[in-house]
Amino acid sequence: MRKKNRGFTLIELLAVIIILGILMIIAVPSVTEYISDARKKAYVSTISSYVQSVSVKMLAFGFDQKPSINQALLVPFSEIKMEKKAVSPYGKFLEEQCYIIVLAADGGRYSFYVNIKDGSGYKVYDVKSSDININTPTSSSDIKDPTKISDIKNGSIVEIGGVSFKISENNNQNSKYILLEHIM
Repeated sequence: MRKKNRGFTLIELLAVIIILGILMIIAVPSVTEYISDARKKAYVSTISSYVQSVSVKMLAFGFDQKPSINQALLVPFSEIKMEKKAVSPYGKFLEEQCYIIVLAADGGRYSFYVNIKDGSGYKVYDVKSSDININTPTSSSDIKDPTKISDIKNGSIVEIGGVSFKISENNNQNSKYILLEHIM
């Protein structure tokens, strides 16, 4: 008795390939969107951890300079103390363009504005920390790049929440933080 060794026919192989192709067409965009959303959520979480660290330091311990009404304090990422430095899921943060601005308000309250850019071009510019969501990080050229910290030290104007600020005359030159005055 001889057994017939038969493989798949060409039609059967083509049917399997077509079915796999259709599954890939359906699955790839879903997986890609899932990965993109996960990266954006990680980016927002990273920003939140930096803001939280600055907030705790501001409210619990204070900085060597403290903004009063009509002032803001620029806190560079390089000076934010965290247990473990958070990283961008898109690329290394460009620390020269990464800082949080603490804006003093009436009643001893503070608002936190975020300016961040990473090596892949993703950025957040002049966004209040409470307004940041997964749609905030962008690589669009329509959104302005954060001003470099070295340019701010040279006297440029900084926009914070639609208000113009410049370096304060009361700025402590030995401080790692930059005190800004509202331009009236």
